[in-house]
Parts: sequence; C-alpha cells; structure tokens
Amino acid sequence: MDALVMSYQAIFYMFVPDWFYVHSVALIAAFFLVAAAYQFPESPKYMYANRRYDETRQILKIIARKNKAEITDDQIENFLFEFEGLDDILQQSIVNKRASMVESPMNST
Repeated sequence: MDALVMSYQAIFYMFVPDWFYVHSVALIAAFFLVAAAYQFPESPKYMYANRRYDETRQILKIIARKNKAEITDDQIENFLFEFEGLDDILQQSIVNKRASMVESPMNST
C-alpha cells in the first residue's frame, strides 16, 4: 500500500512544477481539521481517568444516541464507576486525621 501511495506521489509531483499550491491545499485542510477538533467532546476514557464522572455520563449518552444503542439515558445515569465517591471518602479521612492531630498534641505534659 505504501508503495502505491509513493508511486502516485512521484507521478503527481512530476507534473506539478510549483508545489506552493499543493502545500496551500494541505494547509487549508489542516486548518479545518484543527478547528473541527475543538468541536469534538473529550473521550469518555479521558474524562473517567480525570475523575470527571458526570461529564463521562453525558458523553456516553451522546455516543449511545448516535449509535442508536439499546441502552437508555436512565441506565447510563445509574452507572457507578469504580472509583466514584472514593475522593469524598479520602478527603473525609484526611480531615479526620488532621482533626485528631490537632486534638492530641505530641508534647502533652
């Protein structure tokens, strides 16, 4: 396949004396691709990895609708991710640990 593409390019560039137009078309296409990239939502995997669970559910709903999946929005809303809620538990644990350190000073006489 690569050889076919390289052959096509060799023949094409043999007949195009000025490469400015070729590069201009590629630059315009790249501009549209970069502009379109800002319109796409982040992947659910990225959102999940960054613990943005509500946004993950929203993206999964969009994907399910576009793919005409048999899963409903309510089922997606009820997803419980593996680490969801763990941040709150860890935060409360840290607060409790700090509170116990303040209540019992190290140098009690």
